Amino acid sequence: MGVTMSKKNRKAELAKQQPVETRINLVEQGTSGLKAHSGFVSEAYNAQLYYPAVVPLYNRIWRSMPEMAMVRNAFTAWGRNVNVEVDLPDEPSDDDKRYQDFVYEVFDDIEGGKSKFLETVVSRVPFYGWSWFSAPACVRNPAWKSPDAGDEWRSQYDDGLIGFRRLAFRDPSTFVGWDMDEKKRLKGMKQQDYPMPQIVIPLDESLHITYGDTNNPEGLAGLEAVWRLERIKFGLEVVYGIGMEHAAGYLNVQKTQPGDLSSGDKSNIAAAAKAIMSAQEGNYAAFPYGIEGEVKDINFSAAGSLLEGIKHYSILSLSVFMMQFIALNTQTDSGSYAAADDSSQLAVFTFNSMLDGFAAQMDGQIGRRLYEWNKDSFPGVTSLPKLRFTHIDKSVPLGEIGAFLQQTNGILALGEDDIKAIRKRSGFLSAAIPDEPIEKPEPTPEEQAEEKADDDERKAQEAKQIVEQSLYTTSRSKALGERTKPRFLSGIRDFIGGHEEPANDKAIKELKNSVEKVLHEVANRQPSVTNITMPPISLTAQMPDPSQPSITFAPNIQPATVAVQNTVNVEPTPIQNNVQPATVTVVQDKSKSRRAKIKHPDGTISEIETE
Repeated sequence: MGVTMSKKNRKAELAKQQPVETRINLVEQGTSGLKAHSGFVSEAYNAQLYYPAVVPLYNRIWRSMPEMAMVRNAFTAWGRNVNVEVDLPDEPSDDDKRYQDFVYEVFDDIEGGKSKFLETVVSRVPFYGWSWFSAPACVRNPAWKSPDAGDEWRSQYDDGLIGFRRLAFRDPSTFVGWDMDEKKRLKGMKQQDYPMPQIVIPLDESLHITYGDTNNPEGLAGLEAVWRLERIKFGLEVVYGIGMEHAAGYLNVQKTQPGDLSSGDKSNIAAAAKAIMSAQEGNYAAFPYGIEGEVKDINFSAAGSLLEGIKHYSILSLSVFMMQFIALNTQTDSGSYAAADDSSQLAVFTFNSMLDGFAAQMDGQIGRRLYEWNKDSFPGVTSLPKLRFTHIDKSVPLGEIGAFLQQTNGILALGEDDIKAIRKRSGFLSAAIPDEPIEKPEPTPEEQAEEKADDDERKAQEAKQIVEQSLYTTSRSKALGERTKPRFLSGIRDFIGGHEEPANDKAIKELKNSVEKVLHEVANRQPSVTNITMPPISLTAQMPDPSQPSITFAPNIQPATVAVQNTVNVEPTPIQNNVQPATVTVVQDKSKSRRAKIKHPDGTISEIETE
């Protein structure tokens, strides 16, 4: 009869057994399965697309195909708005922040700056599938010189740390093979740039970026898919062009008389056909006797279908890079704003995702290398910093931003970072939040009186300067006679306000002095027509005689104008008091007497005898 072992006895029995030895196999098994032999990869679906023989073909499409030029220009423009950033941990140390600044300095220090590197990446890698950059190290010291002959690069920093002096692009046309180990792991790129000898550029001294297939050193070229579309589209374009040429018509020649065509007839017909069918040479012809000719028109019925086919493959070429929104309403007969907006959103998302992939490869290569070289100078770094590229954002209409803020008002609490982000997305506000405006205290009565006095003095000076400067723009004629000059000045002064004013009215005195000088200059020059514009300041000269009006230079109405003109006598009219600027005219009648005529804006006229 068996006895069942209890749980306690089972544990005791297991404890007596020998410990189990755990072995971990550290050897990598198998290979990547990449179709590579002797340094060449043959993953493309057509032998014409194998590197390095495919480079001239890709260059032709990349440079000359209009759709690829559109995508390339868009990627380049977006790339100019991308920056390199270093992500910090949630609670960064001082060394974390110092290392972040150090990385920014490294990218600013490289030859051509980070913008040149970024433009090369976004305009090359998506199309060719890969790009290779040599990344030579440097010592950050202006006195340090590169061991390469002729390299004049110098660092602008002097901390003695290790950085990069350039990220030098290596054109794929110089590629002659890959350097791989037995596991088909990439070790470097073989380059042959004639007449230079063939070399191997090590991977640990370079930056190698791929697109589409990160397990393939050649990536997956976007132009590989475009090549097939471009071939079909090219064939349709050839047929369409030939058809349009044939649709221009032909010359139908018929012989109306019996007999064979002589060699002369044939020559004449050929000459006539050339003259009629060649627009640059004319549309006339002289046929031999017995021969008639007529131009026949041909209907090109397949033109519409061919054109639609060309457009179709053009849009497919753009769609390879998610850029089909470019063709909506331009290369197509239909499309809507909503469709274009959604497509452009997808294009931006794809571009940003592409940047994330590039940044991850850059961080895994030169990012780690840079940290290993300089980690002893930053002992307080809490975690390995991550390099990344900033994303591009679509412009958000201000109306949508406003609607969003209204809908979330009282629901979501906005912090300082949220306010900065909203200000930045507005497109015209600075991200920095301004300080609270400082309220200006109310001035005291003494300060108000002093400010008013200063303002009056300033206005008087402006009036004086304007009156004096306007004299230089007047026309000139003969001077007044010496006999009439004093009486002329005296009469005008009496009218303007030559009597004594209060001594403390400084503005009135300044105006009087200005008018005195103007009248003196006018009397000496006697211009045939002189217009002097007085500034619109609030100054009044009151006449001692109540029957005479006061002259007011009122603000915000119009400048007063003093005019001197030789004219016939005008009968005097009763004077009306007014506060509008008036026109003063010197009148000379046939008896050689002079009067000061005042023409008011309401049409009334008054005169003062000057002799």
